[in-house]
Amino acid sequence: MSENTWHLAENEEEMNVTEFELLLWRVFHGFLRWQEDCELATNGATLTGNELSILHIVRMKNKPKTTTQIAQLLNREDMFNINYSVKKLLKLGLIEKSKGSVKKGATYQITEAGIKDTDNFIKARKRILITLFKKETRINLPKISQDLAKIISIYDGAAKIAAFNEAPSLK
Repeated sequence: MSENTWHLAENEEEMNVTEFELLLWRVFHGFLRWQEDCELATNGATLTGNELSILHIVRMKNKPKTTTQIAQLLNREDMFNINYSVKKLLKLGLIEKSKGSVKKGATYQITEAGIKDTDNFIKARKRILITLFKKETRINLPKISQDLAKIISIYDGAAKIAAFNEAPSLK
């Protein structure tokens, strides 16, 4: 095998997917790092990118969300980690159980402290990130968003196939 090939790719088509996946990892981790650094700088809070995504999803459209809805909106299945993050956000006073929630169907809503936190984040996001995106005139975010939606469906389909049809038996 040549030094210039990846273990994940044997031909040009596979190499294109592999290079895309490397960039996807890098974008994902850069995005998480941006969120965490912005949160720390604006609010002094050491929330993870995953916790911040849950906080912003809970505030989204100012409607209470269940953990199942949060998972669906974020395309996540790791309910243990989602519940752990929700408990942390509750403890920090950034979200609260909605009035009328029952244990099994609990919904969560943003608190005044959570609104203040996310408002501070939004101001910094506009000042820094949105300004940087505006300078990149060749980036077509609506087109990229459409393509990413298609790519999500490809990965979701591949995950289902791997999990239910073609998972090799471990012996």
